[in-house]
Amino acid sequence: MPQLYVAPDPDIARPSVTLVDAEPAARLRGERLVVRGANGWVRDFRAESDPYRSTDGSWRVRVLPEAAWYTLVECGLIPPDVRVEDVPLAGVLVETFTQEAPARTLW
Repeated sequence: MPQLYVAPDPDIARPSVTLVDAEPAARLRGERLVVRGANGWVRDFRAESDPYRSTDGSWRVRVLPEAAWYTLVECGLIPPDVRVEDVPLAGVLVETFTQEAPARTLW
């Protein structure tokens, strides 16, 4: 799994972000995720799929790095050097913003 950012301690919440457990019934595609990896919690991922049940009966979700998500949205393609990871839903937290972001203008 790509290690983009590893939290230095278990408290990985940002001031304006709440972390919630992902649920099987939730629609996750496009949501910002924090994924539990071999070296701890890793942030800056996006869900490429909604949760689904695998053949062994566990709930899983496909994730990719956030930068690749923007390429997918803009071009409709996943960059060839990016690997989509299939992770257990139990190891996924969803970032939920607790306050509205300020409005941005495009010009």
